[in-house]
Amino acid sequence: MKREGMPPLDPEMRDALRLEVQTSSPKEREAYEREVEGVYHDFLAKWGEFVKEPIPKQEIANRFIGTDDETLQQHIYPDWFRAGDRVQAMHAMTDMVRKTVFMERMTQEEAAELWHSAREDVRERVREANGYADDADAVRRLRESTDRNTIAHEIAHLMQDNTLPHWFMEMGARWYGRQAEFMKAEHLLEGSIQRTLADHYDALLDEHGDLVHRMYFGSKSKRTFKRFEKKFAAECKALSDAFSELGSA
Repeated sequence: MKREGMPPLDPEMRDALRLEVQTSSPKEREAYEREVEGVYHDFLAKWGEFVKEPIPKQEIANRFIGTDDETLQQHIYPDWFRAGDRVQAMHAMTDMVRKTVFMERMTQEEAAELWHSAREDVRERVREANGYADDADAVRRLRESTDRNTIAHEIAHLMQDNTLPHWFMEMGARWYGRQAEFMKAEHLLEGSIQRTLADHYDALLDEHGDLVHRMYFGSKSKRTFKRFEKKFAAECKALSDAFSELGSA
């Protein structure tokens, strides 16, 4: 998401901002950095050849600032979280001008609540499909898999071609996030809107192949997407309309 009027951050400015808004302890921060680096390594292994401007591996962890939902809503971008009188639930945000991700990690309590909100027969199938010993094991892995989804989603936003339509960028980010999950969870990790967006992007890939990745990450020119949009006008309009409908749901 692009924010007008804000300068890009150099490493020193980002460190100063981290000191101001980061809520994790040094130990948690170290573990978080390893997790971000691991997800980024896997991301580049799968799609790096399509990325026009990859982030240097030694810099990726520094682009992520771990914070909490309250800090996001009240101190970083409070206006982004309000739609009328309703506060939107957002737990991660990529500032495309400052090339920085602000992310609240899922807590153990949130993972447990999500896990136990599913029907027992669903939980049983997930345990069997993943070989989990018990609910405690499943909750721990659910938390880890959800974090991987969110990190990969935001990495995609950091490297996307920002001249593309918002519907295309968000569908792609949902799809790349989903690919980073390792837990066969019967959609425990994503709501119906997120799943639908990822499914739309999946359909584009099935039909058009690697061209979709190249357009998303900017290794094909803006003209390429314009030609694509013109050639498949009906398909693109349907996807754009679907994105608008989901966003207003």
